[in-house]
Amino acid sequence: MTTRVDVRNFLRRHRVGVQASVSSAGAPQAAVVAYAVTDELEIVFEAIAGSRKMQNLRRDPRIALVVSDADEMVQIEGIADEPTGEELERLKTFYSHAHRTPNPESWKDSRPGDDAKDRAFTWVRVKPTWARYSDFRKGGVVAEVIRRWIDPVVLRELCDDLTPLVERELAAGNSVAETYRGYPAAGVNVWLGLPFRAEHTELPAHVVFNNVNDPHYWLAEYACTKHDHVLACPFPRTPGGYMTRPDTPLE
Repeated sequence: MTTRVDVRNFLRRHRVGVQASVSSAGAPQAAVVAYAVTDELEIVFEAIAGSRKMQNLRRDPRIALVVSDADEMVQIEGIADEPTGEELERLKTFYSHAHRTPNPESWKDSRPGDDAKDRAFTWVRVKPTWARYSDFRKGGVVAEVIRRWIDPVVLRELCDDLTPLVERELAAGNSVAETYRGYPAAGVNVWLGLPFRAEHTELPAHVVFNNVNDPHYWLAEYACTKHDHVLACPFPRTPGGYMTRPDTPLE
């Protein structure tokens, strides 16, 4: 059975991967990054502060990474942040060890560009919310090592204005798919597994319904403006599991 340790060991046998972020226009943008991985399977890499990837991740911290060779591949989806203080120093230690550089910032002086802004760097940490390992050799396996993350502590912190909506959704046959702090709202964020199924006709004073209807993000949401919490739902999916376009009705 493939475990998180197997994935971590595979990632540590490599040093470079491809990350993808989402532009302001909703388009995918990919770049190669040199990374390191912690014992907790956090991915850390360095980036130019004004680069496209950083502009994207500061607006929408969702990120995807792929690391592969001729026989194996790991796909990761997660949430990116820019750690500081002791957390940053801890992550730099892993990076220095992985790339055998006593000072992980010493190589920056050799980068092209005389403008100080061109050489302003930042550190990115990715906390995986989903990971898949694939072995393409004969008899190899394909396994989801990290499934969509539901943190019961975060779910319990959802405000009293949105919790009844979740309960009605569950009673109507929906499910909770993911929970996060900090995206898209600054507080608690809960994603459902299906489009909204219950009728929420009487909303609390601080809750508003937003028809997002953007296939790069999600279908709709209920947002609590008092607590900055969000309950969001995805687009419908076909029997094969593919997301339908907003203008594509389900049969």
